[in-house]
Amino acid sequence: MQKVSGLNESEELTMVERNLLFVAYKNVIGACRASWRNISSIDQKGESRGNAVHVAASSSPRSASC
Repeated sequence: MQKVSGLNESEELTMVERNLLFVAYKNVIGACRASWRNISSIDQKGESRGNAVHVAASSSPRSASC
């Protein structure tokens, strides 16, 4: 993905390169979304149980996530 992001505007990707970029992007974004779902789930469970310790702990890694 880094190689493709450094291309000039005049350079175009081949069909194979575009498909590979799409799959790589989809995998990265899918992993990020799964992480956010897990964090969100922990937050919701902690808030519903009134457990401030777990909510505070799950809120801290948000800036480090995708």
